[in-house]
Parts: sequence; C-alpha cells; structure tokens
Amino acid sequence: MTVRLGVLQDYESIRKSNNSTNALENSAYFPNAIREDLENGYLIFDDETHGFLAFYPTKKSDPPRVTIYNIYVPKSSRKKGSGFQMVEFLRELYPDRPILAKCPVDIESNKWYEHTGWKLKEVLPPEGRRKRALNLWVYEVES
Repeated sequence: MTVRLGVLQDYESIRKSNNSTNALENSAYFPNAIREDLENGYLIFDDETHGFLAFYPTKKSDPPRVTIYNIYVPKSSRKKGSGFQMVEFLRELYPDRPILAKCPVDIESNKWYEHTGWKLKEVLPPEGRRKRALNLWVYEVES
C-alpha cells in the first residue's frame, strides 16, 4: 500500500473510489471540503484502495492536536490495514500531537477505533443541530 499526502489530481480517484457507491455522497463529507483539503495538504490518500483520511491540525488548542474529520475506505478494500496505515502516516506527520476523532455511538466504525488502539475519551451527548451522541476517540502519542 502506498499512503501519502493527497494532491488535487487525486480528487477524481476519490470521487470514483467505489463503482456501486459514491464515496463523497455516502460520507458525511462534502466534495468542496475534499477539494480544499487536497489543496491545503490536509488529506491522506491510499493509492491502492483510493481510501482517504481528512484531518485538520489545530493551531490554538492546548495542547496542539490533530482532528480527523473523515476516514473512508471502499467496502471492497476494508479489513486490509488501509485505515490504520493512514492514521500511522498522520502520526508520523505530527509525532508530538494526539489525534482525535468523533464517531456516532451507534455505528460499526467504533469497533475499528477500539480494535486499532484508540482510547475512548468521552461520549458527547447530542446538542444543537447534532441529534446523535458521539464517541470521542483519542490516539495518543507514545512516550
């Protein structure tokens, strides 16, 4: 697997990453945001699976951290290590920062976070426009 920072030319591969399902429509992520993340260097791309991980490194938090906004691997390529390799690549980019991710409590993805070494930091109750509770996962920096 080749995992790397994505470039704008990867946009079409991401858009077409699964013949039966459009990754951009089925993710909670918008096509314009994907394009912006590619332009800003905030998207990791897997050349083999055409999966991606969108993130944002915070500048003003204490301590500084990195937040993942979306991890997507096409169904046909899941359970082969692509998601984990993208997270590890992100950790190499920001070795001194914890990585955070939020995941609705009622979806299967929570099993992946637990299985790959993330720690459940807290459960965020529904608030405002967000109608579902979220698990807040953290991937800590090893000392």
